[in-house]
Amino acid sequence: MARFDVHPNPERTPEVPFVLDVQADLLDGVTTRVVLPLYRLHLYPRPARRLNPVLEVLGEPLVLLAHLPATLPAKALPPPVANLSAEHDRIVDALDMLFQGF
Repeated sequence: MARFDVHPNPERTPEVPFVLDVQADLLDGVTTRVVLPLYRLHLYPRPARRLNPVLEVLGEPLVLLAHLPATLPAKALPPPVANLSAEHDRIVDALDMLFQGF
C-alpha cells in the first residue's frame, strides 16, 4: 500500500466510489490505513476550495472529503486503481486546513 493510492470503496456506496489512502508510507506495518472519501462531484454542490479539492480519478471529477477521515483495516482495501501523488500539494493543503486551520 502506498500513500495517495486510490482504492475502490469497500463499502460500495454509489456516492463514494473510492477512498484515498493518506497514511504515511513509513507506517506500512500498521494493520490499518487512514483514508478519506472521494465523493461524486455532481452530488456535492459546493465543495470548500481548500478543504475539499476536486480531484480526477479514472476520468471522473471527485470531491476529497478531508473533513471525514476514517480508519479501515488494510486487508479490507481492494487493490488500488490509481495514485494521486501528483496532487500531493492540494491533498496536503486539505489536511493542513483540517488539522491546522490554515
